[in-house]
Amino acid sequence: MKLINFLIRNSEKFPKKIALIYEDKKITYNEFYEKVRKLSYGFEKIGIKKGNKIALILNNSLEFIYSFYAAANLGATLVPINISLSKKDVSNQLLLSKSKYIISWSSYLDNLFKHNQDLKTTNKKNCIVVDNSKKKYSNFNILMKYAPDNYFLGSHKFTKKTDLIFGLTSGSTSKPKIVVFSQETKIKRSIHAKKLYKLNSKEKIIVSTPMYHSISLRLITLPILLGATCIIIEKYTNKNWLRLIKKNKVTFCILVASQIESIYQIFLKKNNFNIYSMKSIVSCCSHLNTKIKYEFAKKIKCTFYDTYGASEVGTITNLNVTKEINKKHTLGKIVPGVKLLFKSESGKIKNHIAGEILCKSENVFSGYFNKKYKKKIFHKKYFYTGDVGYKDKSNYLILTGRKKDIIITGGINVFASDVEKVLNSHPKIKDSAVIGLKDSRLGEVVFAVITINKRMKINFNDLNLYCAKNLADYQIPFSYDIVNSLPRGNLNKISKFILRKQYDNYDLSKSIRKILK
Repeated sequence: MKLINFLIRNSEKFPKKIALIYEDKKITYNEFYEKVRKLSYGFEKIGIKKGNKIALILNNSLEFIYSFYAAANLGATLVPINISLSKKDVSNQLLLSKSKYIISWSSYLDNLFKHNQDLKTTNKKNCIVVDNSKKKYSNFNILMKYAPDNYFLGSHKFTKKTDLIFGLTSGSTSKPKIVVFSQETKIKRSIHAKKLYKLNSKEKIIVSTPMYHSISLRLITLPILLGATCIIIEKYTNKNWLRLIKKNKVTFCILVASQIESIYQIFLKKNNFNIYSMKSIVSCCSHLNTKIKYEFAKKIKCTFYDTYGASEVGTITNLNVTKEINKKHTLGKIVPGVKLLFKSESGKIKNHIAGEILCKSENVFSGYFNKKYKKKIFHKKYFYTGDVGYKDKSNYLILTGRKKDIIITGGINVFASDVEKVLNSHPKIKDSAVIGLKDSRLGEVVFAVITINKRMKINFNDLNLYCAKNLADYQIPFSYDIVNSLPRGNLNKISKFILRKQYDNYDLSKSIRKILK
């Protein structure tokens, strides 16, 4: 079954039921079907077909969701791109993903093409704008205006293994990995979530993360598969989230750990506050402070889950914190359809001794796009996660660290090497090393240790502006420390292991903090 078939089925089964809510707009399943039908026809008229890559550079919006399902109907592949990236990085991702079509705003595209020579050959008619501009580019609203009565969704021929999403794992100055997801994988993961959290067609599910994020892409698939209602937040704030929860009687949501911690602060201030409609809340994407996990589970009057997973294999473990509060220090038990191995440094496979986590999953990704890796990513169908952990005697997973040099801040992956390349290109910086330091709000923050060229002084306001021009907002170091030299190991390479030990329990207030406006 293809993804579009779920929309077709539920438009017939629940034609007048609300499928989408965006601010004050409510779209029924029948209206949703019609909008996707017309947009799909409009896409075809400008040449979009099976296998074409469509970059989406948009905020959370109805246009994003309509584009998602119209592309899924045609067998095209979506490339969601983070709008906070620098134009240089966006250009890099467009070229790397071989995106033939772009959907965004006219002003954004004008600026993108003006400052990126690499994109000069892009056909402007292949660019679709969601505002009212009719110059140079195709217009989204015009494309969605008409389709003949004999044009139906679901008539295009392709298999369920057709690529649906190119997930860019890093917004970076280096080439990011592109994780490829088929329609089949996204459907399987939605069905898996349905069973794991016991969801049905009566759910009201809220999308609380940016739509380029893997969680949002799951949450715009899951409600349509269920025949449920999807509520979209244009831009997340605690106030916005709570307002929409109350207004729409939301029953289910998935949040990144930093959002959970932020909402937890509200409960501390309003001890009698509650979200009465909510049945389940799931925390994901990064480590959740054990104390907050415990306190949040006690205060919230619904089932609270904590999870561990990876983009390539989906959810790996799940912990019902509400029922298993005594296991709050763990990440729960392995979910159905998943098997784990733990490989020690010596190469031995053992369950109850810490080692790199290898995962075999029914929901595995299709592979990486246009990328050759020297390192092995699978061991007998088991994916190398890069994380280190072990199972306790009750078979609950305990995570002890990461082999990969990745910082997870607010649920978003930041590759340290990407930040280091920008810092090292600064004329006053001799060398740099970037690590993640623990933070109660974001899980981790990006922390840069730098050495300065001789006889030079550095202005940190200027350095922040330099980083802002070349990095996404979440990649910019939260704080810096200047040292005379960086610790080095074999072959004179900077030792992150020594560096992390040096800065373990480091007081961030002692370092030079970036100015936050």
